[in-house]
Amino acid sequence: MKKIALGYGIALGLLVWGVFVYLFVGGCSFLGLLLMGAAWAVALYQWLHDRKGQKQWKILRLCYLAAVALLLVLTLITGVFVYRASLGSPETSCDAIIVLGAGVNGEEPSLSLWERIQAAYDYLEAHPDCVAVLSGGQGDGEDITEAACMFRELTALGIAPQRLILEEQAESTQENLAYSLPLLEGYETIGLVSSDYHLCRAGLMGKNLGLSPVGIPAHTTYPHLYVNYFLREIVGIWYYMLFGG
Repeated sequence: MKKIALGYGIALGLLVWGVFVYLFVGGCSFLGLLLMGAAWAVALYQWLHDRKGQKQWKILRLCYLAAVALLLVLTLITGVFVYRASLGSPETSCDAIIVLGAGVNGEEPSLSLWERIQAAYDYLEAHPDCVAVLSGGQGDGEDITEAACMFRELTALGIAPQRLILEEQAESTQENLAYSLPLLEGYETIGLVSSDYHLCRAGLMGKNLGLSPVGIPAHTTYPHLYVNYFLREIVGIWYYMLFGG
């Protein structure tokens, strides 16, 4: 009875925690969903454990544990690649960079977009001969394109307008890259500026388009947001490898 109470108690705690994170911690909806999913996984294991006296349930429980173990191993391995890519190579000198867009709130950059703008500014300041393609169209809730927002902020920081090329049609990371590459014909070493957690998946997409990009990370300001997006990227990478897009 104590084991039953413990298993379901842990599941209930994870469920409550997940609901709280999902509803009240801004920007962490995926982490909340993940915690809720973990709650159901623990509850299911406890339910299977309660039927350990029956052979068929024992086999099912072992299969369940094997599947969970495999999932955890794949998550760990993928996480290592995501983390390594998140470090990037910002010291590498590039002829041009592509700055991937993110959300715009009206005409103001979201936190993610501002982090990418700052990373692009730092790189362009350190490499005065480098040019940048600012890539991003206009989505719901955006009064201007993401590219236009980046252009406005970078020029306000002192970057010369002639160093900035606008790509204002892209609506996804794949389109960011596909639409930007034709604008950079003749440039050899190309860097990719994006959020640190996003560089692994963006790099995979770039390689599928024939690009070997140099990762230039925009560091995530808040640790809880990094954890949320880091875990989401692990799922995103597997989705991309299995289904594309």
